[in-house]
Amino acid sequence: MKQFGMFIVAGLAFGLGGATPSSANNLIVNGSFETPSAGTGDCLCANGTVPGWTTTDPSGIIEIDDSAAFGGSAYDGTQSLEVNAFNPEDVQQTVSGLTIGQSYILSWAYGDRPGSGDEEMQVYLGSSLVTTDYDNLEGSNPSLLWSPNSFVVTATATSEVLSFNGIYVDGDPSVGNEVDAVSLDQTPEPSTLLYFATGLGVLGYAWRRRGIRLSGKQ
Repeated sequence: MKQFGMFIVAGLAFGLGGATPSSANNLIVNGSFETPSAGTGDCLCANGTVPGWTTTDPSGIIEIDDSAAFGGSAYDGTQSLEVNAFNPEDVQQTVSGLTIGQSYILSWAYGDRPGSGDEEMQVYLGSSLVTTDYDNLEGSNPSLLWSPNSFVVTATATSEVLSFNGIYVDGDPSVGNEVDAVSLDQTPEPSTLLYFATGLGVLGYAWRRRGIRLSGKQ
């Protein structure tokens, strides 16, 4: 694994209840993308007008969607970020105020949009990949589906860039991946971390049992 500002310890989609609405200790600015207002539809917002976030897309556009834009509900609040697969599009935020050696919980919700085709979204901290979210139903779902993500990371620098990168595979690159409820919080008390670790064990057991069933063993 490459060295980067946040060392990934473990990831679990439901580890701590998944992505949750931003807490008072959240280091992410505008993590639910409620600003600026998209009205009823979407906002093709110029770079520099979305608090906390910038894009490397040559168009200089960050798209913020109201729930009316995709016929569903935002995961948190009423708006979410759309990460298209043009160029590809990369939306990012430099996170400051980190304490070296401190563990944090990085969470977000990934929205699988109907009619999008086969798309992916890579999530990076610095130059290293945290994970890839997949449009598993390839847009065949009748409505937006949210999948929460949570990872425990440890800071090795006082600031780092968090980025969401849309990857075109097949389908319509203009109907992008939705992102909501982005948070980076200092880890809770050890008892809660124990719950997180237990969740990892349960998930590992479930995966193992699934592998046994697929192989025909009992």
